[in-house]
Amino acid sequence: MSSTLKILIVEDHEALREVMVEHLAEQGYDIVGASNADEMDDQLARDNFDLLVLDLQLPGEDGLS
Repeated sequence: MSSTLKILIVEDHEALREVMVEHLAEQGYDIVGASNADEMDDQLARDNFDLLVLDLQLPGEDGLS
């Protein structure tokens, strides 16, 4: 049984986030994008992810906290 890697990308730069989401989706990954820490928290409360790609310089809350 094959399982698709589920990835959450957190990036506040909209164009960069869209390019990453689109490219990885074309490669067959299950991708969700979020623009800030609040959206990330909402996504993490709703679903489980195998990988988190996180911008370290998010507005309001940095990626390390």
